[in-house]
Formats: sequence, C-alpha cells, structure tokens
Amino acid sequence: MERQGVDKSLWISGWILLVGGVITGLIIGFTLKLDFGLSESLLNTEAPEINHPFRWAYAAIIIVITGALGAILMGLSELILNQRNKMHLFENSMKDLRRSFAEKD
Repeated sequence: MERQGVDKSLWISGWILLVGGVITGLIIGFTLKLDFGLSESLLNTEAPEINHPFRWAYAAIIIVITGALGAILMGLSELILNQRNKMHLFENSMKDLRRSFAEKD
C-alpha cells in the first residue's frame, strides 16, 4: 500500500530531521569557534581564532538527538502504514466473506 496522509508526512519529517541534524552537526563540528567578546576591542589587540574545545561533542549530541527523533518519526510512520494495511486486508476479507454467504443464499 502506498504512503499517504499522516504516515507520509511523518516519513518525510523523519528524513528531513535526520538529514538536517547530520548536516547541522557537521557544520557545528567544523566551524564552531571561541568568541572572546569585548576583550578584542578593550585590549586593542586581535583576539586569536581558536576552535571551540567541545565542538565535536556538541555536534555528536545534535546528530544523536535528531537521529533518534527522526527514527522515531519514521517508525511511527511504519506503524501507521502497517495498521492501514491490516485494516485494508480485514475489510477485503470481510467483503469476500459476505460475498460468499450471499452466493450460498
């Protein structure tokens, strides 16, 4: 059965969250720098450009959290799709059962 409605929305949202989280985590991991704020203007010296020491920890946290949430949304989508398939199969079997009883009469 084809995805439609809520299950399709959840599936797409899960993928967007998963991919967006990985991209965001990689951007943070490669570009997060320490900011010395006003010290540069107060001391009249150029502040050194230093990578943030926890940048990869922050990136990993973002990737793990968004990956988990994306997987949960995709799992909910699968559950809804499976329930829809079961209901469709049940409705078809009931129609066949009614048809077979109607033919016997």
